[in-house]
Amino acid sequence: MAIWLAQAAGEGGHVVTLELESQNAAIARNPDLEATALQTVGEKGWDGLIIARRR
Repeated sequence: MAIWLAQAAGEGGHVVTLELESQNAAIARNPDLEATALQTVGEKGWDGLIIARRR
């Protein structure tokens, strides 16, 4: 879903989201990190993984 939103925004567009998990918001605010989030839906419900690296 997030990829669709980003593609729909187009070049120069912006996507704004609401992050409820404080540790995820801290990663997003850190200018020294690049991160991507992967999210899947399975039998347990929503599962997610964040991969971050220092620039």
